[in-house]
Amino acid sequence: MFQKGSTSTLRKYVLDEIGEASWLRGLQTRDEFDFRFYGVVDRFPSSVRMNPNARVEKPSFGHKAKIVSLYFKAVLTEREPLDNETAHRVRPWFHVPLDNIVLNWIMAHFGADLAKQGVGRDNLRLSTLRERDYRIVQQLLRSKAEEAQVPPIWYDDLWADRDEENDS
Repeated sequence: MFQKGSTSTLRKYVLDEIGEASWLRGLQTRDEFDFRFYGVVDRFPSSVRMNPNARVEKPSFGHKAKIVSLYFKAVLTEREPLDNETAHRVRPWFHVPLDNIVLNWIMAHFGADLAKQGVGRDNLRLSTLRERDYRIVQQLLRSKAEEAQVPPIWYDDLWADRDEENDS
């Protein structure tokens, strides 16, 4: 996805900005998490460029948020340095890592909900995903996850499996 040679820059970025994420223990609300999350995305290294095969040169908001979301998902999966109580408390706040497969699934299943908020199929490409549309998608997924009584971070794994079970 990113230009060759970006790995060390991205690794340094997530380690500097998020680290081992022990600071999550001190957060009390989803708003506090979101404030930190969007701040990390805003500080994405400006030197990182997209792979030459990409249709854009610079990463979109969606690309940047995907890196941050995946790192947080890895922290939750590793469970270190998070204790069980902290992991259980903060996991509903984590953002669903978005890619084009997930965005297409979201459009297919929740397109009407998104249209009510002015988000159409053309808005849901990772290469052009804007912060406004990203926030709308994440809020919708949080709402749907709450209805299903699962953490949103499980969306891509658990909901995809459920959908396949319901189709058979």
